[in-house]
Amino acid sequence: MFFNYLKIAFRNITRDKYYSMISFTGLTIGLSFFGLMLITMNHEFSYDSTYTDSERIYRTILVSSSNQVEDKNAQLPLPFSEVISSDIEGIEAISKVYAIPQQVVETHQKRGRMDDLVATDASFFKIFDLDLVAGNASTALENQMSIVLTKEIAQRFYGDEDPIGKTFEVEMYGLFTVTGVLDDLPKNSSFRFGGIMNASVERYLENFDGPDWFRAYYTSWNGRVAYTYVKLSDGANPEYISDQFESIASNYFPVSSATRTFFLQPIHDVHFHSSDIRANISELNGTPGNVQYVYIFAALAILILSIACINYMNLSSARSIKRTSEVGLRSVFGAGKGQLILQFLIQSILIASLCVLPSLVVLQLMFPYFETLTGIELSLTLGDLLTVGSYAIPSVLIIGAISGLYPAIVLSRFQLSQTVKQTVGSVQSSLFRKGLVIGQFALTYSIIVITLIAGRQLNFIFDKELGFTDEQVVVMEINDGRLRDFIPDLKQQVTNHPNVTGIAGMTRMISGYREPDIIEVTRDNMPDENLPFSFYGFDEDVLPVLDIELIQGRNFLSEGGETLNQTSVLINQSAAQILFENESPINQIISIDGEEENYEMTVVGVVKDFHYQSLHEPIGPLIIGYINNPFVGIDDFAIRLTGNQIPETIAAIEQIVGNFIELDEEAGLEYEFLNSMITDYYKTDAIYRSLFMIGAWTTIALSIFGLVGLTAFYAEMRTKEFGIRKVLGASLKDLVTIQSTLFLKLISIAIFIGIPASILTSQKWLQNFSYQPELGAGLYIVAALCTLCIAIIPIGIISFKTSMQSPIHQISSE
Repeated sequence: MFFNYLKIAFRNITRDKYYSMISFTGLTIGLSFFGLMLITMNHEFSYDSTYTDSERIYRTILVSSSNQVEDKNAQLPLPFSEVISSDIEGIEAISKVYAIPQQVVETHQKRGRMDDLVATDASFFKIFDLDLVAGNASTALENQMSIVLTKEIAQRFYGDEDPIGKTFEVEMYGLFTVTGVLDDLPKNSSFRFGGIMNASVERYLENFDGPDWFRAYYTSWNGRVAYTYVKLSDGANPEYISDQFESIASNYFPVSSATRTFFLQPIHDVHFHSSDIRANISELNGTPGNVQYVYIFAALAILILSIACINYMNLSSARSIKRTSEVGLRSVFGAGKGQLILQFLIQSILIASLCVLPSLVVLQLMFPYFETLTGIELSLTLGDLLTVGSYAIPSVLIIGAISGLYPAIVLSRFQLSQTVKQTVGSVQSSLFRKGLVIGQFALTYSIIVITLIAGRQLNFIFDKELGFTDEQVVVMEINDGRLRDFIPDLKQQVTNHPNVTGIAGMTRMISGYREPDIIEVTRDNMPDENLPFSFYGFDEDVLPVLDIELIQGRNFLSEGGETLNQTSVLINQSAAQILFENESPINQIISIDGEEENYEMTVVGVVKDFHYQSLHEPIGPLIIGYINNPFVGIDDFAIRLTGNQIPETIAAIEQIVGNFIELDEEAGLEYEFLNSMITDYYKTDAIYRSLFMIGAWTTIALSIFGLVGLTAFYAEMRTKEFGIRKVLGASLKDLVTIQSTLFLKLISIAIFIGIPASILTSQKWLQNFSYQPELGAGLYIVAALCTLCIAIIPIGIISFKTSMQSPIHQISSE
């Protein structure tokens, strides 16, 4: 009996090839996006979960609170882990991990540079059981001066030779012994290092020739250097452990007005929940995730699948009208109500099931584009297939059941006389189908509105004046401490190039590239009020190179041509308003709270507010110190170029830098254009826009598919009526109007329903931006016109085609 049902279902599918293909195509696309969503969510939400007992692994976060302002930092003093490990019960293992500056490394085969080395201790592999393809994880980092490399780095420096037991020289640390080779790090891991070593901090500081303050900062309790990971004992309370951290650490941290507390961040939360935590070590922080982005993509995928299902249900229920005679005849020959329902369900589930394999092919084809768009590396592994299958199979059954259940139940309820005479009513009489059309186009309208708003917002960001010039500005990061000794000579030689208009040094590149330091500022008339301000260090050339406007006072260059000392600062307009209100800030004294002492600073100038952070944030108060300030050293050069010979100029700068330090023979000079850095900073926002575009176009395509099928079927069911109307004198315009009116009414209702939904959704997303363009009613009108055009074009074409048919053919068609 069951195979007979399958045979009849297959015959019905092949008989209605046109409508079956529309349903088949829509469901295939919908299931493909649904599968991609499942794989993406499985990838993103399983970050850092591959370790044994990962639910007991935590990252230690220090919270410094002052004047209701919290500063969360994942980097702690180097001595922290030693103190904690010896004094607290409930910790199975504790390990510190910290990045080291870019290093020249050398083996007996090759010499080059590495900027993704990290240092740790012997406990690292007791917490993180990463896979080693060579070596023993339990002993690989047991001794100092041992190093474990990734497969990629081992291949780079040793080729096909076995590296175990061979030397690996790191310039500032000395000779290491290779004790292990890591398998490729999991794609859903926060770790992105190329090598991890048990290093001697003392040896590094012996070879360090930077400023003395950094040497003291690096090893003292003032430093913010290392991530501290803990693996708790089974049953240990993380809140109790963090309270113990606080009580012990208070004996070691220097006295400060800030209140220090700790909390343990589960390793699973690092990927999605670190946006408010200072964590500048990219080798250990990976690519921070955005859970909102994942949910948006999930919503889009479900939306697309829903629209495909709406199309399927609409066409299935509409086409079932043509089967009323079949139902009647089956009833005459003794078919029961349950058998009739089962027949419709089997056919509906069969179509849905046939979409599964093609959707997997489409899914595989979507991977490269999706990876390029989002930066998420995915692969269709056996585990992914099982994950997709575990959700897809029940989803297909549900989709097929829902699509077939409605027409099956409706038709099985009719009296025998009704089914034989086909007096069920026309396709347009069903409230169910009308509701589906309205819902479908309400969703279509909403996604068009959100896409237009996302595009407007992103264009606004990319076009907004930032308060400085970013065109033809090259940013060169100072990864080698030795280069700081040659800054004056380097700047002079680079400036002498005819295509260079200026070079400037700063502690951090502005506009969101790297977080500014936070300092606490007080005034003489407010000694008890510490105000948190952002802090950058500039030299005297930053303002002219980046065209930052000075509106009061002077730059760091005195009238006599001598640079000002480290006690001189510039402030922005926001800081001037907070600190001095209507007073002149020039030559005023402010106090900046250091770790060990307070520094009296003189305000020598005021700069116009500029966007030194993301446009997601309002411009805050800013202090700009001279580069020899006591808080942070110079890290970046900004080089302003002119002319069209950019590659030649970069090559010349590379040669100049190579005269002072040895460059990596493969990578050469590491640089990036400032405008590209700013664009990359808004990459996630650009992903939103692209996802909205994908969702919009796919939604539009599926809506057109469904409308074409439903309109064509509607016209087919009324073929005889239109023939009679034409014989009685109805014009072409009348016939087209009759066929179009119903759907245009439904779509107009959908637009009015979609307006409030799209407004609420878009406003929620726009809350992420402190600066927004004006959005008038015109945008919603444009979206409405687009939605109507999407509907009018297929409806008009099919209606016109039907109206042009011969009335004789139409009347005799039934």
